[in-house]
Amino acid sequence: MDIKAALLAEIDAFLADARMAETTFGRHAVNDGKFVGRLREGSGITVATVDRVRAYIAAERAKPREEAPPRRRAATFPREAA
Repeated sequence: MDIKAALLAEIDAFLADARMAETTFGRHAVNDGKFVGRLREGSGITVATVDRVRAYIAAERAKPREEAPPRRRAATFPREAA
C-alpha cells in the first residue's frame, strides 16, 4: 500500500470515529476543505503534509471524548377516541 492509500485509510477511520465530514477535517487539519477530495483524485502530497495530518489525528484522538447529548424524542399526544 502506498503512502496516499495508507493516509486515506487513516483519514477514513478517523472520520468514521469522529463523525466528521471530509471538508471539516481538511479545514481543521491543513486549512483546505478540498484536501481529502483532491487526495482521493490522485493529487500529490508532501511529507510535511502527511506529518500535519497524522499530528492532527493524533491530537484529536488524545482529547477526552464528550458524551453526545441524549436524543430528544418527538412529542407524542394521546389519540382522541373516535
